[in-house]
Formats: sequence, C-alpha cells, structure tokens
Amino acid sequence: MVRFKHFVAASAALATLGTLAACAPDSGAKNGANGGGVFTTVDANNPITPGAPMNPYSPNGNTFLSYNSMRLGFEKKNPMDANDAFPGLAKSWEIKGDTLVAHMQPDAKWSDGKPVTVEDIKMSMAIALTQGTASVGSGQLSEGLNVASVTAVGKHDIEFKQAAGTNNANFAKQILGQSIVPKSVYGHLVPADIWDTIAASQQVDASQAKAAQAAVDKLNETGKAIAAFAPKKDVSAGPFVVKRVNPGSAILVRNKYFYDLGKIAPSQVVIRHYSGNEQIWGFMKNGDLDAAPFTAIPTNVLNQILAKGYKRAD
Repeated sequence: MVRFKHFVAASAALATLGTLAACAPDSGAKNGANGGGVFTTVDANNPITPGAPMNPYSPNGNTFLSYNSMRLGFEKKNPMDANDAFPGLAKSWEIKGDTLVAHMQPDAKWSDGKPVTVEDIKMSMAIALTQGTASVGSGQLSEGLNVASVTAVGKHDIEFKQAAGTNNANFAKQILGQSIVPKSVYGHLVPADIWDTIAASQQVDASQAKAAQAAVDKLNETGKAIAAFAPKKDVSAGPFVVKRVNPGSAILVRNKYFYDLGKIAPSQVVIRHYSGNEQIWGFMKNGDLDAAPFTAIPTNVLNQILAKGYKRAD
C-alpha cells in the first residue's frame, strides 16, 4: 500500500472528520528521484477545462499549483500570521522595513533546463500588477499587491520594495503568493517600459491623476493580453510539467530539472476532472484517488470512503 497524506475534510455540519490520508492500491511509487508510479488526485482550485491554455493568468487555465505552477512561497493560512508560508522558489525571506528580501533556491530551473532568474521574478511581479483590478494611485491588484520595484541584491537574493506611502502588513503574503513564469515564454507580452507604467500608476499627486489613469488603463490592457495567451507547451519550475490535457484529466510528468527532485517520488501525476463534490466522493468510493482536497462529505458517504482504506491524518 502506498500512503499519501492529503486533506479530505468534511463540513462540520455533515461529518466530524478532520483530515484523511489515502491508502490507495500500490502504484509502485517509491521514495527518491529514481522512484516511479502514478499519483492520482483532483485539484481543488482548478478542475480541468478542455481547450483552456496552460497559463496561470487565464481564468480557466490548465495549471496546477505546486505541481507545475510555482510561487515564491505557499501560504500556511496561519490565523495568527497571514505572512506565514512554506518555502517555494524562495527558500527563505525576511522583511526589512518597507522591503522583503527573498533568498532564492540556488538550483531552481525551468523544465527546459534554463535557470530561474531575477528577470523571471521581476517580470512575473510586473505581470501580477496587470491582473485583477488596478486603480488610480495604486496600480495594484484588488488583493493589495503594491510592489514598486524588484532588484537583485546578491547572487540568489532579490529585494521587493513597497510603493511609496504604503504600509502593507500583508506585503510578504502578497509577494510570495504571485505566480512565477518564465520570461522566455511570457516576455514578448510585457512592454519594455512596464515598470515606468507601474510607477506612473502609483502616483498619488492629484496633478498627475490623468497620467495615472492612462497608466492604469495600459496595465489593464496588457493584463488582458497576458490572460488570453496560450503557450505552445508548459514550461514549469515545479516538480512536474504538463504533458497533455484531455477533457477528463491532465497528465503531468516529473520535471528532471526540479531543484528538489530527490524528494519527488511519483514519475507521473494524473489530475482528474470533476464537476462537484459528488464526483470526488465517487472517485474515492472506487479507490481511484491517492489524494483529494478538502471536501464536504455526509457521514454515510464518509463511512463508505473510510472502508476503502482512507485514513485520518494530521
């Protein structure tokens, strides 16, 4: 039996469950980079969308967070500290006044073998500022991203500075939570003067209001083009890369250039499409999944799932 910890949780109104660990039929997976086997799951945030691009900025993009789509860090959802996060492409970070300094994974590479660079990070932050709802005087996402500059301060260290006049208590959360994409794939969509436009959009001087609005409009138009972009292939910095997408599933294979490859056991991940909780229940009752997301499950269905060998896990 191959055990994978995952997080299948029932609503308290339906069942007192907590979390479960799947004990699925042996897939042959082993620990280490020379392992194998297939890991099958569903993505809570992203059901398969046939025909959608492999683009994390697309509303229905076929990208899968922490499998192929990467961030600098992954939010722990710590109620005592919104900035608390697990390492991603940044192995650690520190906040110094109005700046965050990220210490990058030194061996981070894209699935085409090219290193993840400061230019990739800087461009990705600029793209983030073209997404969502930009507004005059902020040029920021509706979530509150207000980065004004991204600068290399060492071989593997990057400094992110807040926009002047802002004091965002969740600055680390916002920086760490942005999608990081390769400049080699997305760079042609980003104007060379993007950071000048961002600076203009962040103006708070009333006399610059017209210029600020023009900058916001330019950012939003750039953002639309980026969200509509369909890359020819997936170039990933995560442990896996999309091989193909079918209406019923996405097939991802191990990224041989992943910086922590020795900790990746499966050689392949299958992410199943689903249309609702009931379909996830069906997968689990059939023992088809090695992992599933938090899912509301009535007690009688939960008991059927537990009978298939799924176990509680912390």
